[in-house]
Amino acid sequence: MPQLASPGGLVEAKLRVLCLHGYAQTADIFRTRTGSGRKSLKSRLEFVYVDAPHDAKTTGKSWFDWEELPAGNQLGSDQARPSSAVRYSGWGASRRTLDEALAAHAPVHGILGFSQGATAAAIYCAGLPEGALRFAVLVSGFLPRDPAVAASLAGPGLALPSLHLMGEADEIIPLDRSEALAQTFSGPRMAHRHPGRHLVPTCSGAVKEAWLAFLDGLPAAPETSVLNGRP
Repeated sequence: MPQLASPGGLVEAKLRVLCLHGYAQTADIFRTRTGSGRKSLKSRLEFVYVDAPHDAKTTGKSWFDWEELPAGNQLGSDQARPSSAVRYSGWGASRRTLDEALAAHAPVHGILGFSQGATAAAIYCAGLPEGALRFAVLVSGFLPRDPAVAASLAGPGLALPSLHLMGEADEIIPLDRSEALAQTFSGPRMAHRHPGRHLVPTCSGAVKEAWLAFLDGLPAAPETSVLNGRP
């Protein structure tokens, strides 16, 4: 794996991040939309992208299906969003997809998700043993409305450090939904609000500063790993 020089002069491995796209996106689309981050953080991170296993109701892929919308919802199936659903299904296939990706790209150090992908990343982390990953970065994530799924966000894996990026003008995921998801993480937690809408913000200025501050603050890698061949 590529190496980088730390501030203390020691040589450390570049961190590999598993990237989960949003609803109705694909791995290739998400790779394009995170181009700024890949360029700005290329000396620190290696990004690996994976497709969700389910077909979205319109185009692209989805990390889970949903079966019900809140009473009184007037959106057609082509307009409904997973963040509005009150019952989810199909998580088992997504968990297997992520398990396979973790093994195929080992060692993986962190996970990055956008929108539905951020929620899927949190659910996945909750089911991992503590120490399986070193960090999580969630962009415009949301706490699920499905009570059973929300209750699952209490596992040992959520003790890992996390960075939460959320848009003050996000018209799809209100700030309070993203903040509620952030509160499920019990480890060191950092949040940054950007002025944008429902998107992965350009990795420059204050956003890049937040990324670098978060990465610089990560605990040192453990000497042994509990999963996926990682230090």
